[in-house]
Amino acid sequence: RDRAPSREQRARATEAFAAWLAQLPSQLDELQRAGLTSALALLPQLWPDRDCPLQPEVIESLTGHASPDVQAASIQLIAVSPTRPGDLPEAFWQAILRADAPEIRIASMSLLARLDDAALAQHRDGIVLAATGDHAGLRAAARPLVARLAASDEAFAIRLRDMLMAGFFRTEPVEGHAADMVTLFVRALPQAAAAIDDGTLWRLLQARAAGARMLGAKLLESRAPARFSVRQLARLGNHPFAAVRRFALDAFTADEPRFRADPQNAVLLVESEWDDVRTPAVNRLTAWPSDALPAAALAVMADSTVPAVQDGARLLLRRSLADGDIAEVLGRVLEHPSGSFHLFVTELITGDSLADTAIFAKFLTQARIILMQINRGRIAKDRIFTALRNEALAHRDRAAAIAQLLHDFTLSVTLRDKAPALIILRDIAHAWPDLPLPVTVARAGRTPPGGGSQTSGTAA
Repeated sequence: RDRAPSREQRARATEAFAAWLAQLPSQLDELQRAGLTSALALLPQLWPDRDCPLQPEVIESLTGHASPDVQAASIQLIAVSPTRPGDLPEAFWQAILRADAPEIRIASMSLLARLDDAALAQHRDGIVLAATGDHAGLRAAARPLVARLAASDEAFAIRLRDMLMAGFFRTEPVEGHAADMVTLFVRALPQAAAAIDDGTLWRLLQARAAGARMLGAKLLESRAPARFSVRQLARLGNHPFAAVRRFALDAFTADEPRFRADPQNAVLLVESEWDDVRTPAVNRLTAWPSDALPAAALAVMADSTVPAVQDGARLLLRRSLADGDIAEVLGRVLEHPSGSFHLFVTELITGDSLADTAIFAKFLTQARIILMQINRGRIAKDRIFTALRNEALAHRDRAAAIAQLLHDFTLSVTLRDKAPALIILRDIAHAWPDLPLPVTVARAGRTPPGGGSQTSGTAA
């Protein structure tokens, strides 16, 4: 049991196998096909020196069997026999290489493997067709032969490279084809794969075609993150392939100082549609110092539709206020145009934060932008109105500028938005009766000088 079988025992087993093949039906059931597959896998182990003594006429009789599976098995018997493949007639080669049954063509690849490089090159076109065709088993069987051809013929390798690269940017013809083409490329053309520059790699990663993305992901495994910018790495965090996203996230965690030096691009990680990147990115960014993210970076988080990302932006803004100068923080964030960010900013507006004249001027500019948005930002507008009213009633020197802003606002917005502005104008007139205003405030039941009341110029 522990000793290797003798030559005689191996010969008897192979003869019994051939006899079993001969009596198989034209259509094999699953059990018969499984047994055949297992037996064929043993043939190269039984006859590693290709000296199987089975009579040629026995093998020849099997080549004419009604079952394509048995015909394919006969070819594999030839492959372990002393028969020299180069001596086989051309008609035989053409018959097995062009057979309709993929099983026969798959078996023919094992026979082709016994040819020397020069003889193998005579069948180059058929081998390439098999390696790039629609049948997965045939593609796998032909792949080692393509690698041999490419290694021995530089001109062929270049043509193969160009053909495969063009194909990667096309739609996958059948499922699994793109992955097999990537495997073929990296195994048959390792030097060409290593020579792909970073620009081409980026195109592959960003392509819509599955093959291009797969090749990009494969090549990325051997590239250093330092070859990509922070912005590129952040964008890779939204790649549909998990391996690419892991590459980006690993780059972030391994060299966080590099990302902290470019916060406006680092924050793009939170825009990932994938939670496996977005969540750890938000957790790390919110652990950074309060002044690490500029307003533009915080706005990216504020613009997110993901509540966890928005919460991270709020946390950073509030911590910035707690750790730093309120006026400085507001001065930074008030200049950003993002509509979503406006709501966040208005959470921070207090009398103390607007005490600085320069900050108040920025606030007025931003208030005009927020208020002029039609049918948008209701909560932010309400907060702006509250801040404007408080400032106007507390500071006479600011009331005139606020009144002018509100007057301009009432001239171009809907009736719903006019009401709070007119009420504030009325309150300003009552608080500072000697202050020249762009509107006339009349008591209820009285007509202002010059005729009937004018909605655009009168606050009742």
